[in-house]
Amino acid sequence: MADMIKKIFNSEIKTTDTERVLEFCITTETKDRDGEVVKAEGGIFDNYTKNPVVLWAHDYQSLPVGKTTSLRRDNGKTIASVEFPKKDEYEYADIVYKLCKGGYLNTVSIGFIPLEAENGKTAKDASRTYTKWELLEFSIVPVPSNPDALVSARNAGVISL
Repeated sequence: MADMIKKIFNSEIKTTDTERVLEFCITTETKDRDGEVVKAEGGIFDNYTKNPVVLWAHDYQSLPVGKTTSLRRDNGKTIASVEFPKKDEYEYADIVYKLCKGGYLNTVSIGFIPLEAENGKTAKDASRTYTKWELLEFSIVPVPSNPDALVSARNAGVISL
């Protein structure tokens, strides 16, 4: 099996019409702080959708803080809708939900297996572009690698700080 890679993005998070569901932009095709790009169209989600967990900070030993209810691509971005448990179901997940909704947590990170990649040819290019990759999970995290994966609602003016 190939090595797993984690890429962190600021995430656009939007509120939705469904209670306790937030929408996250989990990838963009912006060069990240590692000088790399993850192409949205290259994402393979088949196995992920069988177990659509959303973790806190890639902590594989703890319970998930949410589950992905939809996943789509839109103009070079990968967008996920995440349903969070109710407070009485899992208090820690409720804290993460409220911190995301309140604008205190704005970033996510994808854990993936690279399947195909291209190396950059010039100094202006990304050092590596992942053109095909398998999503294993994504996590809400406090510090990003890609500055463009943001909580969507704040940027759209749906919610304000």
